[in-house]
Amino acid sequence: MADGHDDFEGGDEVDDTGSSRGGRMLMYMFIAPAVCRWILSREKYPKRMRMFAAVAFLVAAGAWLVAEEVMAGGGNYYTVLDAPVAGSVATYRKAYKRMSLLYHPDKVVTNTPEEEAAASAYFLRIRDAYEVVTDPQRKVTYDRFGPEMLKLQDAARSNEDISGVTTRIVVEMAFFYVQYAVMVFVHTLGHAANSPARTWSFGALLALAVCDGMMKFGGADVFGGLFTRSPPFEKINILRSMFPAVVSGLSIYTKLTWVDPVAQYTQMLQQVMHQQNQIMIAMRVLIQNRGGGGGGGG
Repeated sequence: MADGHDDFEGGDEVDDTGSSRGGRMLMYMFIAPAVCRWILSREKYPKRMRMFAAVAFLVAAGAWLVAEEVMAGGGNYYTVLDAPVAGSVATYRKAYKRMSLLYHPDKVVTNTPEEEAAASAYFLRIRDAYEVVTDPQRKVTYDRFGPEMLKLQDAARSNEDISGVTTRIVVEMAFFYVQYAVMVFVHTLGHAANSPARTWSFGALLALAVCDGMMKFGGADVFGGLFTRSPPFEKINILRSMFPAVVSGLSIYTKLTWVDPVAQYTQMLQQVMHQQNQIMIAMRVLIQNRGGGGGGGG
């Protein structure tokens, strides 16, 4: 019998993408650049060490935000069943029986009404997970788009109209990528016009969009066998969470390592012109001295 109530914490999955995305953008557009600028301004340390420290900060901040987002969701249906995403119906049936033996309210020792309610809620979540992953159509929707879209699809099916679900998916994706495209543009304003930071950042955003589309509409899992208990929608959310860190990292890297060829050529040209001016001045002084010496001798 299961003892205690620690396993029941978390509840239903929470789709809080709006607030979490706003927090990530605040972090990476204002807080992270300020911290990175401070790290990079410590000129008593080697440039490579400063760059490594700034990137390490971005990675740590990104990992913290991703972990916070995953934990806030309360775990997906596959972690609830302790079964892989690519499992068969038989695999899920065995997992459901195993988890039922552990977490059925009649088998869980509870000490308070709150613990009893939590045990009942957790068992209902196990049952909901089993019902979704053993229904091929609902499983596809859940794996690709997440619990919120599954709820919308279920509600739309009851009204025999699911056209609005697809529209909402497309609108949500379009809003996300427009928002992040603006973020990339603003974040790279401080770079030279021909700096590759903006090009690389938009290239990374395009790669994310292609990956997102392939996993949502093409059914492809670009991660293969990695994270076997994470459905595609969760992997995409992790990639989205990490994208601002990628933009900040590219910005730092280009500022420290990229040399503007036009500025470099202009600087070299100015140096050559300065040297030529110095030579002309020296020649003029030499000619004047020779002229003055010749007149005195005559």
